[in-house]
Amino acid sequence: MEPEIASLKPQPVSPTTVVITGVSGLIGQRLLPSVEAVVGIEHIVGLDTREPQRRVKALEVHLVDLVTADIAALLKGADVVVHLGGIVGPASDAELARRVNIDGTRALLTAMNEAGVHKIVRPSSAAVYGAWLNNALPLTEDAQIRPNGGYQPALLDAECERCIADWAASDSANIATILRLAPVVGSGARSVFARAAVGRPPAVVRGSKIPTQVVHVDDVASAITYAIEHDLRGVYNVAADGWLDHDDAAAVAPHRLPPAVPQDVAHTALNAMWSSGIGDAPPEVMPYLMHAWVISNEKLKAAGWAPKHTNEEAILLAGDPDARRRPLPWIAAVGAVLGGAGGATWWLTRRRQR
Repeated sequence: MEPEIASLKPQPVSPTTVVITGVSGLIGQRLLPSVEAVVGIEHIVGLDTREPQRRVKALEVHLVDLVTADIAALLKGADVVVHLGGIVGPASDAELARRVNIDGTRALLTAMNEAGVHKIVRPSSAAVYGAWLNNALPLTEDAQIRPNGGYQPALLDAECERCIADWAASDSANIATILRLAPVVGSGARSVFARAAVGRPPAVVRGSKIPTQVVHVDDVASAITYAIEHDLRGVYNVAADGWLDHDDAAAVAPHRLPPAVPQDVAHTALNAMWSSGIGDAPPEVMPYLMHAWVISNEKLKAAGWAPKHTNEEAILLAGDPDARRRPLPWIAAVGAVLGGAGGATWWLTRRRQR
């Protein structure tokens, strides 16, 4: 067995120039010092629409829109592109999210062809597997991609993956690495699923006790760096080892879970909050709060990478991803739903009595 695992380990490569799109984002900022520390890398080109707060000595920043700018010249001489650019999580403007994520990816791939760059690393999300009652536990890279209908972030990630896979298939010299990430936690991570991991989910559905799995942002940075240093073709899951069952995750989380409510009440409350602009999770996220979608990281570990943080450590290190966030909007929304239901029942009762 050992020789077979060893044979999966790719030979290291020696890049000197790396391009990082979305360099000002959470992962981009944590990635910079990791990439600069790689022996032989002399030049990092950062592309974003805003200035990064963190810089390193080797970094050269260009403020550009991937869709409209002529970026081919900025990619000349690059050994690899790390594509982090995009809107992460649910967006109220669906057209904008599609433009940034899908059109931006297509424009980048076109520019790479023009510049003669043959390698791309793209973090995706384990949400592309979908959250379904019949999911395997855990999901491997061979599992079918079937994001839940209506949940925009997973649908966009799946489409980005298809664009990159088509690009890789168009030329045998092209190397595409897709890293499907478990929910990313760590300082600065404020996604819906990052907050759920620390005890602040957008809703808790009665009867649903799903396992929790995360990956620390520093482990994401190390996985991307490993993919820069090695030619990994195809899809690789990135997560902490294993997962926590519902009760163990609740015990580790720094916040107590809000009360569980019936599915229809949770759906109505999320819809009310999303529609009013109070909440940041649309009701289409509910399958991901009700069914398991944990992943296996064995393929990437066999290739030579390993996470440094367990699920418990990552959650504890994450702390409160947003100390300003409180459960009051959720309580108010549930109260409004239950109050509305109570009022309707009272009105119908009075009507029947009359």
